[in-house]
Amino acid sequence: MKRVFLSLFLLRCCLPGFSQINIDSLKNILAKEKTDSITLAGYVDRLGNMSADSMDVALIFGKWVSEQALKTKAHTSYAKAQLSLAGLYHYTNDFAPALQYYVEAQTYTEAHGLTELHLQTLNNLANIYYLNNQFAKAEEMYIKTIEGCKKQGIIVGIAAGYGSLGTLYYASSGTDINKKRKGIAYMFMSAEASKSIQDTVQLIRSYSGISKMYGDLGMPDSAIYWVERSGSLMQAKKENTEGYTYHYYHKGIALLGKKEYKAAIESFLAGIPFTQKYKARLWESSHYQGLSKAYKATGDYKKALEYGEKHFAIEDSVINAENFAKAADIQNKYEREKKDKELLQKDLLLETASEKRIRLMAFFISSLVVLGLLVVFAIVLLKNIRARKKAYALLEEKSLKIQEQAIELSKQARLIAKFQSQMNPHFVFNALHSIQGLVIS
Repeated sequence: MKRVFLSLFLLRCCLPGFSQINIDSLKNILAKEKTDSITLAGYVDRLGNMSADSMDVALIFGKWVSEQALKTKAHTSYAKAQLSLAGLYHYTNDFAPALQYYVEAQTYTEAHGLTELHLQTLNNLANIYYLNNQFAKAEEMYIKTIEGCKKQGIIVGIAAGYGSLGTLYYASSGTDINKKRKGIAYMFMSAEASKSIQDTVQLIRSYSGISKMYGDLGMPDSAIYWVERSGSLMQAKKENTEGYTYHYYHKGIALLGKKEYKAAIESFLAGIPFTQKYKARLWESSHYQGLSKAYKATGDYKKALEYGEKHFAIEDSVINAENFAKAADIQNKYEREKKDKELLQKDLLLETASEKRIRLMAFFISSLVVLGLLVVFAIVLLKNIRARKKAYALLEEKSLKIQEQAIELSKQARLIAKFQSQMNPHFVFNALHSIQGLVIS
């Protein structure tokens, strides 16, 4: 019930004539509002549908949603809120705050593994580089986004990437006709991808882009055909009035090509209220430029000068070095912090690797010492075993000799005993008598 009440109140806040009173009331309601992650996701979707014509309300609501998402650790809701807030500033060409929210979304989605939202952020960042005529950087990021979307199977991202890349190639083509054709080819690829998932909003953009390119090439009939197809889609999708910020411009350009100046002027004038409603300053400027060309072609130089001055006034206020410099500083700061973080991580890895190498070296040296001691011990033990074997062999040899000597002594003892048994007195006397006789003779 609370969610329904808050949604109705947000709708009332966006009505003209009630802005300040409604904003104060909204702040009071939000201060007392409590929500969970599921309800918060619905509020995030509501924020995403809010447009620049209710900027003040959208910013207050968006910041509150962001705070609640952080408190409840609703990572997806927080990232979407940052993208929505960035988109509001981006659409009104206020690039510095837009970049702040985009960089926050870029950092947060990368840290929490929100791949699809991260790719969406990169595509939007590339759009800002494109507006600043940093075509090489924009092309790099568009291609990176498309490749990432292909890996994840995100068709809506592929369609948007093709459309952005087609616009970039055509805008930066100069007199290179092949690059212009490449731009048109990518725009058709965007349209085909959009049709495959029935993404009407992106399809409207693709058809409008194709119309503009054909009009620029001096093919007004083709330009009218594609802008009318875009218009029929917008009529069928009545709530998408934001598309009229560029539809009437493309139609006016096509009519200029056919030299239907009165109809072109009517188309440009019809588009201006939509550009003002949605605070699309650059599209408003383009409409003024178209009016200046149309009035010049009819010979009304006073009107041509009037709208030409309006065109340049907006261009000078929106597309200026200071505006993009602030945005560039924010992005450069992010890049520096990211590189510093990467360098710190590398230093930590190197330090860890160095410590590991030292530990491994110490372990290796210790192992060598232990191995050396084991080798020495083994050699000493082997020598000791060999010495013992040799001693045992000598001992065994001596034992055998002793046994042999014992046997020999035993034999001698038996022989002596035998002789002793034959030594009777008669034998001795006979022997002495024989000796005596021998001496006398």
